[in-house]
Amino acid sequence: MQHIIGTYECKSDAKGRIMMPVAIKKQLSNVITSGFVLKRAVFNTCLELYPTQEWTLLMEKINSLNRFNKKNNDFIRRFTAGVKTVEIDISGRLLIPKNLIKHAQIRKEIVVSSAMAQYHNPVLLKETLQGLKIQSEGVYVDVTFGGGGHSKEIINLLSDDGRLFGFDQDADAYENRIDDLRFEFVAANFSYLKQYLKYYKVIAVDGILADFGVSSHQFDKGSRGFSIRTEGRLDMRMNQSQDLDAYKVLNQYSEDVLSQILFNYGELRNSKKIAELIVKTRNVKDIETTQDLINLVKPLVPQRFENKVLAKIFQAIRIEVNDELRVLMTFLQQATEVLKPGGRLVCISYHSLEDRLVKRYIKSGNFEGKEEKDFFGNSMSPFVKVGKLRVPSEEEVEINPRARSAKLRIAEKR
Repeated sequence: MQHIIGTYECKSDAKGRIMMPVAIKKQLSNVITSGFVLKRAVFNTCLELYPTQEWTLLMEKINSLNRFNKKNNDFIRRFTAGVKTVEIDISGRLLIPKNLIKHAQIRKEIVVSSAMAQYHNPVLLKETLQGLKIQSEGVYVDVTFGGGGHSKEIINLLSDDGRLFGFDQDADAYENRIDDLRFEFVAANFSYLKQYLKYYKVIAVDGILADFGVSSHQFDKGSRGFSIRTEGRLDMRMNQSQDLDAYKVLNQYSEDVLSQILFNYGELRNSKKIAELIVKTRNVKDIETTQDLINLVKPLVPQRFENKVLAKIFQAIRIEVNDELRVLMTFLQQATEVLKPGGRLVCISYHSLEDRLVKRYIKSGNFEGKEEKDFFGNSMSPFVKVGKLRVPSEEEVEINPRARSAKLRIAEKR
């Protein structure tokens, strides 16, 4: 099955037509003339688009199911509901039938995305593999396994004697684990790196990768509450089993603490006004969903900066919910202990708070950035910086806009 790689914003006109983004038309260029099938998604209000020939192959598999089985029959009925044959016209526009517009609640702005492709779309992949300087018989750790995109490429470079550990506390990531004797999935937060490696009798490793971004799968799944673009309960937990979530932060934290969180983690100058409004609003009615929070904050934000400010508010709350900065610092300290001399550390950050901590620690071995030197004037940092800061190419950002803010730093253990 062919999946669109990337997430793109576009608009519909008065006739219900959307102009397909150029990047998507390029990816579908080999099937664009044969038409498509557009249908309702089974479990949400989204729409799904399939090239006709791939839909035909999929239906052959579905029709082979036993229709006398009630579960199979119900699934087939739901899966094929609202199916329409559509075409992309010569101008690159796709006309969406009225019944599907109503189902998807389409207004003017639309996001075209593939959650599956995005979950498996690793950022700065080539640069990451080069940075790790992989040895075929080495031992490596991907502490942010997610969809396994980076890990699957790492394990392809290992011999039978190599080993790879993938850490992730998100239960969804477990479904992407690699079926390979050389791979071990660890269902835990990477702040427990040293503890779990010791459990598996691993004393030192050759390389560690950390991609600190929220996965696109988490962003696109509305029920997780991470995104300003999809409505869902205020959750934002990376670990779905923990007690603290965004709902509790917003409805139970004091005004002063909320203000500090928004200022320190979101770098918002008007944090006091936002915190005051949050408390005033929740005294009347609980703030329950992402849309509740967005509607609450909008009057305080100039429209031209709306998305940027909302993203910072969501970032601040998410960092608090998951204790992200403390976890990051704990991880970096443990990475120092478990890496072999000459071992590589590769970190991908997505905002200045993360990147600043990584940069300072690589330079000085502490989070204040105060570089200490020995009697001979040599740095006492446990790491040596490798090369310059890496950022995604224009081509990568075009395919995956969420990679835009990624910054990759590489260090080698002394």
